[in-house]
Amino acid sequence: MGPDRRRGTFSVRTAEAVDAFGHPLLWLGFISGVYEGGGPVGGGGVEVVRDRPVSPPYAGICLAYFASGFNTGAVDHEADGSTNSGIFQINSRKWCKNLNPNVPNLCQMYCSDLLNPNLKDTVICAMKITQEPQGLGSWEAWRHHCQGKDLSDWVDGCEL
Repeated sequence: MGPDRRRGTFSVRTAEAVDAFGHPLLWLGFISGVYEGGGPVGGGGVEVVRDRPVSPPYAGICLAYFASGFNTGAVDHEADGSTNSGIFQINSRKWCKNLNPNVPNLCQMYCSDLLNPNLKDTVICAMKITQEPQGLGSWEAWRHHCQGKDLSDWVDGCEL
């Protein structure tokens, strides 16, 4: 499932994104490296700059939709006791601190910070995750629903 190419359905998803984020332009470029090399990457594909794949600036929209349905307060409990938190469903095993004091906490924040409708902390953490070798592939939602797809539909009709 992705954005329906019929405008009516897509406009609803665009409205969901605007409601969740205030304005998509504030966070469209959260994926690190988007502006690497002097300008934003256009189109739906992935460009390579300095031997590193660069995602389109609206990759975050697809990820947020399939990870949480644009729900900043989403929490999912995993079988191993870890949780996925926030709009990007960031996992507590490695990235944020929950009740377990023995986790790496690479984003240096509490998982509850990822539930804030102000996406600043969430975006900072997501940027750290995209710096990992897997990049966006760290997210199952990305691999199954967004990777290799034409993501330009997510902003079709928007004035960017």
